[in-house]
Amino acid sequence: MGALATLRVVAFGFLDRRPRFGGAEGNDLGILMRNHLPFREPGGVDFQTLLHNVLLEHHQPPLWYVGVPALFSPAETLSIGPLLLTNAAALALALWAAWLFGARQGSARLGLLAVVVVACLPGVAGRVTMLGIEPWHMALLGLSIGLLLRLREPDATRAEALLLGGVIAAGLLMKLTFVAGLFGPLLLDAVGALVGGRPARRWLRRLLEAGAVVVALLLVGYLPFASSLSDFFTMAQTEPTHSSVFTIHSVALLADWALLGLGPVGRALVALAVLGACLGRSWATPAPTLGVRPVTLLVASIVSLLFIHWLVPHKELRYLLPVAWSVGVLLAMGLGHLWGWSRLGRIVVIVALSLLALSTFVDPEDPQLPETAADQVPLELEPPMLRLWLDRSDYGLDDLVRHETFSELERSFVIITLDDPTYTTLRDMINWELYSRNDRPVVSLPKVKSLLDDVATSQLELATHVVTNRSLGRAELRVLEAFDFAEVVAVDLPLPGPKRWSLWARLPPKRVWDDFSKDDGDWELWSDALPNEPNSSLLEWTPDDQGHPGRAARLSGRGIPREGIDGPSARGFSMQRLFPKLASFHLSFDWRVQSDSASGVHAWLDLVDASDGTVLHRQRLTVGGFQDTGWLTLPPTDFTDVLADGADQDVFLRIGLRPEDPGPARHVLLVDNFELVRGGLEPPADVSLATDDPAAGVTPWTLWRRGSAGPTVEHSLALDGREGKATPAVHVVGAHDRGGPTPPHGIERRLPVTLPFVVSFDWLARGEAPDRPPSMTFELLRPDGSLAHSWLVGGEEAWGRYAPPDLSPNVLGLSEVIARVGVAETQGSGARSELWVDGFSWTAPCDSPRSYFVDRDGDGHGDARSPHPYGEMCHGLPGWVADSSDCDDEDDDSHPGAAELCDGRDNDCVPSRTAVGEVDLDGDGQLVCEGDCDDNDPATYRGAIELCDGRDNNCDGLIEDSSTDSDGDGKPLCDGDCDDSDPDIWPRAPETCHDGLDQDCDGGEARDGFDPECGPPPVRQ
Repeated sequence: MGALATLRVVAFGFLDRRPRFGGAEGNDLGILMRNHLPFREPGGVDFQTLLHNVLLEHHQPPLWYVGVPALFSPAETLSIGPLLLTNAAALALALWAAWLFGARQGSARLGLLAVVVVACLPGVAGRVTMLGIEPWHMALLGLSIGLLLRLREPDATRAEALLLGGVIAAGLLMKLTFVAGLFGPLLLDAVGALVGGRPARRWLRRLLEAGAVVVALLLVGYLPFASSLSDFFTMAQTEPTHSSVFTIHSVALLADWALLGLGPVGRALVALAVLGACLGRSWATPAPTLGVRPVTLLVASIVSLLFIHWLVPHKELRYLLPVAWSVGVLLAMGLGHLWGWSRLGRIVVIVALSLLALSTFVDPEDPQLPETAADQVPLELEPPMLRLWLDRSDYGLDDLVRHETFSELERSFVIITLDDPTYTTLRDMINWELYSRNDRPVVSLPKVKSLLDDVATSQLELATHVVTNRSLGRAELRVLEAFDFAEVVAVDLPLPGPKRWSLWARLPPKRVWDDFSKDDGDWELWSDALPNEPNSSLLEWTPDDQGHPGRAARLSGRGIPREGIDGPSARGFSMQRLFPKLASFHLSFDWRVQSDSASGVHAWLDLVDASDGTVLHRQRLTVGGFQDTGWLTLPPTDFTDVLADGADQDVFLRIGLRPEDPGPARHVLLVDNFELVRGGLEPPADVSLATDDPAAGVTPWTLWRRGSAGPTVEHSLALDGREGKATPAVHVVGAHDRGGPTPPHGIERRLPVTLPFVVSFDWLARGEAPDRPPSMTFELLRPDGSLAHSWLVGGEEAWGRYAPPDLSPNVLGLSEVIARVGVAETQGSGARSELWVDGFSWTAPCDSPRSYFVDRDGDGHGDARSPHPYGEMCHGLPGWVADSSDCDDEDDDSHPGAAELCDGRDNDCVPSRTAVGEVDLDGDGQLVCEGDCDDNDPATYRGAIELCDGRDNNCDGLIEDSSTDSDGDGKPLCDGDCDDSDPDIWPRAPETCHDGLDQDCDGGEARDGFDPECGPPPVRQ
């Protein structure tokens, strides 16, 4: 029977997945799920994260809330099956403790009876199955009581005392409430050992040894959580649950819970056990030499559990499960007396146990609270018999919890906001379903009741989905819209409370795109010139006169000398735009600089806090002084790190020029295809990168230096290790031996071009001024040495990463480029600078590049008229496909293989095949499949005016009879008779003036009170 009960628990997880939970166990499931996630790594457990969680962050006992997730962390998802294995282990331990107790107190028969009764009790493997800590508390409680009885015996060993201490400590490390069921037995035995005199000294010594083990293990296990213990007790006393177990409502609820859980057979079994106890006079059995009777210990465990749950009014009904072991053993003792009473007693016990087993394992009905009991339950209590787990096919829940948007993300975060008295229960149930039934982790954020509070707002920054079962107000809908959420599925679920459940998913990031095809009033001119200084800068929108398609923003002006500044320096001018409420963003644009000055001009990008003018980020776009850079591209670049963490900022974005020469030279900046994306941009997921291996000596790099101002004292290239890098990195050192700054220098190599073209590498630059690390430059040069792309990044004290998603626009038409990584101009005479480059990667070539076509409607078929401007590529970009067979790329219902619809379009892209009746021969604008009953007559279609022509003009199936003349005036209704029930009314009949009737059917008197033939009505005096 014990093995069958254990197998049943496991079967819940791996076969029908439908255990019946009693109480709100979902809270533990939710914590387990959230703790399970960070411990996972491919192929095993992330022990470093586990240790960090235990020692620094976690505020719960480790054996369950940390230990169990760590145990199953190698699994991709934490499903119900592996967790129920822990239940099976707890059940096996509880049944073993029941066997030992019964066998030591009576006989093998009593041990067998105890195993059968405990295995069939509700909450163990019967109608109501608990998942979580409580089954382990039940098992450890039984084992503790058995060890307490063993320590009284003269031959008890120290090892058994240490074992008792370990068992008690394990229960407390799972959850402090374990002491609830063991408090009574421990108190009785401690008092008995203290007052028992000389015979009890050995017993007292063994109890003290067990207590020492408990204290030691708790110090080790709980010391990291000492600061949270006071918070725990405060929460336990203030949490808004039932104020006391011993109230009329709560006692009634407990009684109903016990009776419904037992069922009719269980209640009969209790009556038989009571009868057996009376016949055997269990209370009159001889007292043991030391301590109280075993029956007293069992009763004390039940009483102490109820008492402490009254004293700390935070617990739920499920926390009473551990008493199932004590109750089961007491029932077995009563049945044992009945067994020994007579042959009839044995027959009654066998029949009762057989019926109990059948009701438990064959037909475990779902008990329901009666209305009278439900009316007595306080509102803050959750229904104790609610079924929390759903089968895979239950209620159509897959539409909600396995939506395709979850599989598109590496990790999803869900806000669950519900409207229901059983909010916590339903939330945890949905939470667990989301997590365990998706291939990738789906974790819910802390619960919220409204999307308007500050907690929800902060969570929406991180959330990828929202689950609701209530109608959202306008304000909440506006909040979701502001965070780019849209409803992706709505289903009706027969769960408690509202039936309509919705899943909201975050849309792709919002984009701001300006191709300057028309004047854009959001951009304005900005200059750092003083108010009284002349300012000749101008911002306009104009076509580029050298072949750039479309129009561009054109910023032009001259340098203005700065007052009080020695040397050549001029004020700058920019085009700026305000972007409100930025929390994260990527930026990209095309740009070109032209200058009349021989020394050229520098283009700059500034990000400025709009509230106080603080420069958040300043970046020079040009590396060298060029009179015409040609069109270049700032690749999609993440600027999120320049913003304040966790706060929205209003940011001015400025793209402008800063001349070095304040002379009369004129400078021009052209900007086009400006794109700002709120949120993240990911590079193509299938980019194949070929990476250098510095550790193997692969360094196809050579040195370069800009300018020829003289020789260098140092300019070397080597493989070297540096600060935190496990493998050697390419290391270049340079310094100038003459007056003036060290010119830009670094390393270069040739790269084959494959589209899309992606480059990335790690870098670290160091100079002699530690507070001002030198800037890193990256350039792409055409084979003839002309510049195709330039990029400058300010130096930091740590390794940085250069990884723009796509540089293809800069290398179109080229078979190879020269890539240069270097240190920008270093200030100070003879200043020494160093640069480390590691993990340099670029897009690997492929054997068969293909053409890709735009897929506007997302149906997987592209438009042959819109090939990608890059030409043939090794792999597609988001929104582009290799299939060019779409016949209507604006309609996702139209593509090869689609079903033909009655919409007048070629849905399957086979012009010769249309839907049945999808024609309009008479040109009346209505198809036959839309209801046109005569496609050869333009006056006949659904909704047309019925004519007196003997035909069904409006396609309602009725034909007006032209011979029908109801009033006998010779004019049928379809021939103009406006009232076929009055023989004095027909077209052109004599008009009777001022009677309010229109006898001649010209619409006169009946419409406006008088007929033109009669004149106006007489005026009454």
